[in-house]
Amino acid sequence: MKNILEYVNEKNDYVSVNKYKIESFIENVSNWQYNYWMDDLKTFLNEKKRIIFAFICETINFCFWGNENNDDSNYKKYVGSEELFYNLKQAIKSDPTILEIDNLINLTEDDFKNMIGEEFIRLPLLQERFKMLKDTISIIYNKNDDFYKDLFSMNNDLDLII
Repeated sequence: MKNILEYVNEKNDYVSVNKYKIESFIENVSNWQYNYWMDDLKTFLNEKKRIIFAFICETINFCFWGNENNDDSNYKKYVGSEELFYNLKQAIKSDPTILEIDNLINLTEDDFKNMIGEEFIRLPLLQERFKMLKDTISIIYNKNDDFYKDLFSMNNDLDLII
């Protein structure tokens, strides 16, 4: 790692690495206490539902930029995947049947907005996220149980969706 950082630091014109901060960062990282973001779902979701949850999160987890022209003080200017995951987890904790494939295949855009939470309704590319989610769910639905068998036997993700 040190060799790569030195190379970057020596060969670039626009980026620098503060070598003195690296050691303190490493010390802080070793003291972090964190849980895997899905740990608390294991208690009430089976493996298939946790897989679907992960696919939902990863399908809609992109492009979090703010709407700078919005004067609404209730709107959070910067939102991110952590808050989105939290909202989805809360929705599923309130109603675990959301993750049943028969419910997801019939998901409406209003249902989707309720799942992700009020603060994400103005999220950029909301319709694109919804469409991508519907496409992902459709693949899972059409493959039925073969989806889960394929998931554990594939060598790359492209094979899973073909």
